[in-house]
Amino acid sequence: MKSVAILGGGVAGLTAARMLHQRCAISVFEANDTIGGLCRTRQTPEGFLFDIGGGHIFHSIYPEILNIMLEYAGGADNLLQHKRNTRIFMYDRFIQYPFENGLGDLPPGVRYDCLMGYINAWIEREKNGESDYNSFYDFIMRRFGSGIADHFMLPYNRKIWCTDPRNMSVDWIKNRVPQAPLEDVVKSALGMNTEGYKHQSTFYYPRKGGIQFFINALAEPFKDSIRTSTPVVSIAKDGKSWLINGEKFDRVVSTIPLDVFCTLYEGVPKSVLRCANDLSHISLLTVLVGLKIPETEPYSWLYLPQEEQGEANRLTYFTNYSAQLAPKGFSSVLVEATLSADDANSVTRQRVDTIVSDMIRIGLVKCSDIIMIDWDIVPYAYLVHDHAMTRNRDMIIQSLGDESIDFVGRFGSFRYYNMDQVIKQVRETINTRYI
Repeated sequence: MKSVAILGGGVAGLTAARMLHQRCAISVFEANDTIGGLCRTRQTPEGFLFDIGGGHIFHSIYPEILNIMLEYAGGADNLLQHKRNTRIFMYDRFIQYPFENGLGDLPPGVRYDCLMGYINAWIEREKNGESDYNSFYDFIMRRFGSGIADHFMLPYNRKIWCTDPRNMSVDWIKNRVPQAPLEDVVKSALGMNTEGYKHQSTFYYPRKGGIQFFINALAEPFKDSIRTSTPVVSIAKDGKSWLINGEKFDRVVSTIPLDVFCTLYEGVPKSVLRCANDLSHISLLTVLVGLKIPETEPYSWLYLPQEEQGEANRLTYFTNYSAQLAPKGFSSVLVEATLSADDANSVTRQRVDTIVSDMIRIGLVKCSDIIMIDWDIVPYAYLVHDHAMTRNRDMIIQSLGDESIDFVGRFGSFRYYNMDQVIKQVRETINTRYI
């Protein structure tokens, strides 16, 4: 039986372990004292549950992967099914999401800007055809037009990515930024109901325990093979074997950040290390606000695109996912703000209080309702698709990869994957490489 070191105990690492534990001698190395990675839940002293990585939900465009996620959770009875009820909060009103399907909710002047810009961009593409996009900014302008770009897409994406969209490539946008048909956009501007992102129209969330319930259920069959509070501190090759923290293994599945792997790998070529140092990521600050009211607004979550709304880019009505996320008679909201990697180490309570004050100022939370505030930081939350990212990533994996190691997961393979895509990638990798 081959020995396999699985580096990282998030969704990717645990999925790999789930598939391998009966045919290999596995060891999962997890730096934190709790498994889950981005999908961790902790309980506050007041009894509120807090998903530190933001509002994770179960949905997928792949029916077979959704079924596997439900299986990993122990069956659909352990989950609550919801109809997505998402809005964009701007101009002091709730706009239907996706934005181009909610133009009728906008002030008349803004609605006109967005509709005309969309039509002009559509005409331009029909006349000149599709061509390659130079940047994410170029994609936004040519796909959505100047109105939607200026009012929503550009300010929102500057806020969430902590960079100018001109600095970003378009490698990552397939299936992430779909375009509404022109007919739907015209209908929405006229106040006729249309619906976009139908693959997200319903979603699941654990009935109890937060997203940690799913993680614990996923890991249950091999929990004795998990080493928590055990960071990877050294990686080396010893002939055909691998040395992880000095311990010998036949194979490795790495889900830790690709740039971190390179810094830990003994004898890594300088050219590879340069590529690793050029990989960019951003961090996430999540703020849980406990409320002494039994119910909040009926929405799933809100996007907050405007600079004047403060640095938060999203607010999730967390107890609408499950009432058991708060003590009986209480509710909570989860506020998210992305940070540059350098900025993540300097977050203070004053900054957290400012974010909460912004939510009060724009009318999404009442000060008199607040009973508690808690917060956490996820150092690696999103990868940034700058123009060199794909080249750097591919060079690293091609240089370091061989038949005895696999790089999987959002940061392990440095691909902007959601939970379902991570599970799909890991399953395909294990089924192909461990036959």
